[in-house]
Amino acid sequence: MKNYLAHHGVAGQKWGQRHGPPYPLNSNPSKQAKLKAKSKSSYNKLYGGYQGISMNPLIDILMKTHKDKKAPSKVDELKLKQQRYDDYTDKIYEEFSNTYKRELKNLLDTPITIARDQNLQRYSTHKKLSDEKWHSDYSFVSYTKRDDLAYKTSALGNKLSAKVETKDVFRQSLKANRDLKIMPFSEVMTLIDGEQSLKSTQYKSYVLDKFASKSFIKKFVPIEDQEGYIDHLINLRGTKINSIYQRYGEPEDGYDKLVDEASKRGYQGIVDVEDFLSPWFEKPIILFSPNDNIRDVSSTIIKKESDKPIYDEYHSRMMDYYETGKIGNDKLGKLGV
Repeated sequence: MKNYLAHHGVAGQKWGQRHGPPYPLNSNPSKQAKLKAKSKSSYNKLYGGYQGISMNPLIDILMKTHKDKKAPSKVDELKLKQQRYDDYTDKIYEEFSNTYKRELKNLLDTPITIARDQNLQRYSTHKKLSDEKWHSDYSFVSYTKRDDLAYKTSALGNKLSAKVETKDVFRQSLKANRDLKIMPFSEVMTLIDGEQSLKSTQYKSYVLDKFASKSFIKKFVPIEDQEGYIDHLINLRGTKINSIYQRYGEPEDGYDKLVDEASKRGYQGIVDVEDFLSPWFEKPIILFSPNDNIRDVSSTIIKKESDKPIYDEYHSRMMDYYETGKIGNDKLGKLGV
């Protein structure tokens, strides 16, 4: 057999030149340009039209994805988390309000009635209520053991934390002169922020933080978000109790406007919504015209120098209320002072 050299290729192809795609080549330049344009269009549709330099379609796709993808900013992450928490709040509140409809109606929507001669308490630097001429328009009082404990702990804590000698604090024992009707929490909030406020996510978070147990909340929140969501509800306390009454008017007349409007509706007082939203209180009251509606019975002094152990005991009991005093818990309202 003789040795020989053969060449196999495309007709018309020259060394150093490449044609296509597509093949075969057509000698008609116009038709060839259309075929190349069609091929490019198909490529763009298939691989997204990335105008890179790679000849590998897979690399082109990866480069395009990397180019278009933007890392979320801290602000974006916070917004997404807030939206996620708001969604949890709406879902949990719907379940909670359906499960404990009767209890919530009693705590939030039903006016409080204080019978004539019922016992009440308050804490003051004055020995007698009648000594407080400056406080003749309204007064902060309690009628439940839980609220009395909260006010007592707060008053004692203020004395113990004072860097200078303060006035003596007295526990005033009082009685109602007549039947008293107190405006409930939801009606006070409606006066301040309008009817729509009771449907807001913020209002729902107030109710869940105040009344829903951790075990109930956790049933509707993924494990990875449970701790963060509960902390979120707790952190809202600092904003939700910030000058609520001032939203009803200027700082100097927010209380007065509420007193006037509630009085027109036939109430002798309102639930103190700022203290009510604190986990320590049950149904704290702002009573109107105290010199007319209540009377002094007796008073007891709270001594600063000997009450540190007593304060610790009171504070421990308040923590018991916080941990066990939730709707659905058997211990609700059963802890004594």
